[in-house]
Amino acid sequence: MMRLGSGPRGADEVLTHPFFDSINWPDLLERKVQPPFNPGVGKLDTHYAPRNMNEITARDREPSVMMTNRGDRGNDFDGFSFVGRPSSLSNA
Repeated sequence: MMRLGSGPRGADEVLTHPFFDSINWPDLLERKVQPPFNPGVGKLDTHYAPRNMNEITARDREPSVMMTNRGDRGNDFDGFSFVGRPSSLSNA
């Protein structure tokens, strides 16, 4: 079984699936379709956020092995033969 839309027809497979028959795709694209539920929240409203969200502090993660051994490593790319072309961004 493949995921809907992952076949050779791509998005057309989703657009023509019987489950979505009631959707007016052009109106949806132009944002003319009213959502079935609008929570009516402002940018700073935390009504739907967990109560303790403002109390939670970010925790630092332990540095990865790759980061802690930076000084000990030699050339990370030994054995690679790729030679890149100059980027068009490098001329800017």
